[in-house]
Amino acid sequence: MTSLSLGSYIEGAEAGVTNKDGCSVVHIENVGSLEYGVMGLIRGQKVGAGEKWTLEFDVSSTAEREMVVTAEDSTYTRYIDQKVTASPAEQHCSFDVTFDSDMSVDLKFQLGNIGNAASVGAHDVTLSNIRWTKQ
Repeated sequence: MTSLSLGSYIEGAEAGVTNKDGCSVVHIENVGSLEYGVMGLIRGQKVGAGEKWTLEFDVSSTAEREMVVTAEDSTYTRYIDQKVTASPAEQHCSFDVTFDSDMSVDLKFQLGNIGNAASVGAHDVTLSNIRWTKQ
């Protein structure tokens, strides 16, 4: 199964997202001051009341750092809100969520100023095998 591609949202930071060969690489020069200043995004995922969904992905980073993974509605209510430590060793992450109403959610991989991220300098975070599946 192919990995979902990420869009990007950059505010007050120096970064970019490249999707290639089933991977999304977030190259970060400067995380900026905001937790959400650098994000990989999958927008507009439709979900239904009572549906259980699973977000799965593999992540590695050239520098050890924290990231926040969320599934948010249009009012920024977080249905998934998980902190993950990314390091050079690739790790698999899986988060389940059940929705109580029909809505559209954005999946966000927040890679801005979280934890010690501002002090690690330029680094790359690789996200692969990204899957959003209804159970």
